[in-house]
This record gives sequence, C-alpha cells and structure tokens, in this order.
Amino acid sequence: MTPVTPITIALALVAMVAVCFLRPGRALGLIIALMLIWPEYLRIPIGLAQMSAPRMAALALIVRMALTKDTPRLRLGWIDALPVLGWVWDLGANFAEGAGSTQIVYMVGRFFDTVCMYYVARLSIRSARDIADLYPMLAVTAAAMGVLGAWEAITASSYYERLYAYGGQAWFDKQAEFRYGFLRARASTAHAIYFGMAMIVVTGMIYAMRGVARRTWLWLGAVLLGVLGAISSLSSGPQLGLAILCITSVFYFMKPMIKPAIVGLVLLCVLVEMASNRHFYQLIDYLALNSETAWYRGRLLEVAVSHLPDYWLFGVGDKWPHHWGLEIDTRLHVDVVNHFILVALNGGVPSLLCFVGTIIGAMRAASRIPARSCSPALKQMGFGLVCVTIGLAGASMSVGLFGPPLLLTYMLLGLMVSLPGLAEHPRLVRPAPGVRTEPRASAARPSEVLPA
Repeated sequence: MTPVTPITIALALVAMVAVCFLRPGRALGLIIALMLIWPEYLRIPIGLAQMSAPRMAALALIVRMALTKDTPRLRLGWIDALPVLGWVWDLGANFAEGAGSTQIVYMVGRFFDTVCMYYVARLSIRSARDIADLYPMLAVTAAAMGVLGAWEAITASSYYERLYAYGGQAWFDKQAEFRYGFLRARASTAHAIYFGMAMIVVTGMIYAMRGVARRTWLWLGAVLLGVLGAISSLSSGPQLGLAILCITSVFYFMKPMIKPAIVGLVLLCVLVEMASNRHFYQLIDYLALNSETAWYRGRLLEVAVSHLPDYWLFGVGDKWPHHWGLEIDTRLHVDVVNHFILVALNGGVPSLLCFVGTIIGAMRAASRIPARSCSPALKQMGFGLVCVTIGLAGASMSVGLFGPPLLLTYMLLGLMVSLPGLAEHPRLVRPAPGVRTEPRASAARPSEVLPA
C-alpha cells in the first residue's frame, strides 16, 4: 500500500456512491472525469485484481443499472458478445500457453478495462437525455485536462509529478522528453502518448455531440481545449488520429464522395507500392514528429507478420517475444507500439478478430441509425463517433493501449452500439424541421428531448 492509496480508496467510495444516485449519463461522465483527473494507474489490491477508482465506480454503476426495475431492457446482439468472447479467449489462451500468475492477474484485470467499460456505456446510454447528461461532464473534463496538459508542456512542471513515484512509469520511456522546446505532457497518465490518445477520444466525443450543446461557444471552447491537450502530448500517434478525425468529418457534408474517396485511397496505396522502393505504409514516417520512431513501427509490423505462425492461435502467454528486437533494430527487447499486434500477442488471431469485429460492428451500428429517428443531432453524432473510431484505429497503429485510452476505447464502442436503440424511441429525439411524426399517446417530457 502506498501513501496515496487511502486517497484512491476515498475517491473510489465517493464515486461508487455518486453513480448510484446520479442519472446514468451523468454517472458515466463522472467515471470518465475520474479516470483522467486522478491517475488510473493508482490501484487498490483486491483479490486477484488491482482495482482503480474508475473500475470500481463502473462496477457499481453496472450493478445499479442491472438491479433498477425501471431500466429499459437491453436488447443484446452479436456485437455485444464479441468483447466478452475476446476476453474469455484471451484468458483461456494464456492458460493454454502456461502463463504464470502475474500474466493471469493482468488478464483478469483486462476484464474491467474492456468488457466492464463496454457494458457500462451500453447500460448507461439508453435515451437522448443520457447523452445530454454525458456531454457537460465530457466538456469540463476536456477543458480541465487541456489546460493542465498545455501548462505542463510550456512550464515543464506537472501537478501530478509527485504521484509518478507511486506507479505508472512506462518502462520504455521513463525520462521526461522534450520536443521543439516543450515537455511532452503526460498529465495523469503513464506516458505522454497515452494522454494524447485519451484526449483524442474525449475531444472527439464532444465534437460528435455538437447537436446536444446549448451554447455553441462553450462547445467550441471545450473542443479547442481538448485539441490543445492532445497536441501538448507532442506524440505522432494522437496527432495522426486528430488529422484523420478532421479529414473524415468533412465527408459528413459530402457523403456521396465517401465511396470514391475509399477507392481512390486504395488505388493510391497500390500506385505507391508499385512505384516506390518502399512499402506504402512506410511513407507515414514522413508525417511523424520523430521519423526514427515511425520507422520502428513499420518494421515491427513486418516482423510481427513474419512470426505469425508462432502466436496465431493462443498468443505468447508470458513469453514476450523480445527476440524480435534483434530483427527490428538490434536491441534485446521489443516495444509493441501497435495495439492490434498487442491484442494478437495476448490471444492470437481469434482475439484480434473479436477486437476488429467489435470496432466494425460498432461503426456499422452508429452509421445505420434508422431514418424514422428524424433526429439530425443523433445522426450527426453517429457519423462523428465513426470518425473518432477511424482516427483512433489509425492512431492505435502507433501505440499499445493501456490505462485511460483502453477504457475510453471500449466505452466509445459501447456508446456507438447503443445509438440505434435510441432511434427506436422517436419520442426521445427531436424531429427535424418540417418532418411529421406519428402521434403518440403521451408526449415526451422536456428533459427527455435533445436540447437546442
């Protein structure tokens, strides 16, 4: 037990009580705020798991929603089974590979970061009011962390610096790093790139919820401060994700161009592959803040594919493939800076298929909101969240996700899968101007309608 463990316990207990009384959307927003404002890597040892404050609060909210009689019935589909199936396979695969107790405990903990976070979002977002409740908490979190990140980058000092000694130090980069004269801000996370990735997800969600905002200038301020926080990490991955988010969002205003753009991108990759002496995916090196680290990522992908027969079914267990380092850059260890490869190493190709299937299923759900919903704000949010997911997937090619970025990823996926369920209740969303809807026996209460 560390000197800050009592503080973590106190915060966890307060959050657990709060989520039992707050409306579901606000409770979910509180969990997101907690995981970024207080370091998620500060854990409480409970049995086989190391429980963080967000983990405990999420469990409390799931239990509350499951036991509340007036909670709308959750209609589960094949997408909802994939996160559970992926985690069960990971656990079984590690047993099959003879992994030690440390690795098994790690895999048990991943249940709370993946399955638990997915379902806390699925259960919490059941009406338009829940989305309207979630938005202010996200906006405040993005604004606060954006300011703290910028302050850290500019002044080279952090309010979280005293907490670093109690956990969260990433083995691959323990020293403070400067780029262009600024400190790479890590704020409450274990590494600067984790902070940048978390800010991309939170800021992207706020951007997608612009139809919920009552005051445009407050929404814009939260987005800009969130972007500032992502930039303060000075990491190529988050900035690549931010660029992808901006580019894909433009297609909301020219949807007929989406398919031609995809075809054009594929043809461009083929042309580069044929005309260049380098593979098309290696050209991303020129877009990175540090071309040397970008080169490593491309080489890691090649080596991982060449060794696929070694881990394709059950992963590697606790026998981490440090021998790959000699093939990549002659080092004696390997840094798996690719979340898709990391997932495969934990549970083989079956685990990777579950993860990718969840992403595709969530994007498909968010992009196919029924036309009868007649809600421009809901459709706009669905498209925006798809853009966030594409940006996150692109950025995940440069980092393995741990801590807040991992938790937020599964929350994002659960939220997206919930959107079509909102569209099945037309009384919960505001009709578009000039669109007539069928009369209903009872009108919606003002609090259940998306605000202007």
